[in-house]
Amino acid sequence: MKGLLTKDFLTIKKKYGLPRVIMDIAIIIALMFILEKSGTIYISFLLIPIEIMSMIISLTTCDEQWKWGKYAVSLPVSKKQIVCSRYACAGILSLIGFVVALIVNSASYILFPQYAYASLLVQSTIA
Repeated sequence: MKGLLTKDFLTIKKKYGLPRVIMDIAIIIALMFILEKSGTIYISFLLIPIEIMSMIISLTTCDEQWKWGKYAVSLPVSKKQIVCSRYACAGILSLIGFVVALIVNSASYILFPQYAYASLLVQSTIA
């Protein structure tokens, strides 16, 4: 199962790479300063969940293009492990999204202390 998770994360690394991460960070920083107080709401509820969702969709699309289903049945792992690895990958990506939302909301609280920090934590959790 560890190998299946590694495959998923290497696929994400290949599809998204460093330029995409730098572009996403630049967009987050720009939105925080352009939208100021309401920027974290847009970032937490729109940008980060859509980005994580697009990564999961990309994994599924790549698996379909590469006909992963044919190779998966020949591996010495059960179908349950294959499905569990996909859910584990989605869970790890969601956790990464939570941490990014938490970092963005914490930075927003430091830069624009308009909202209570507790409400920003709730936004991170909901996102």
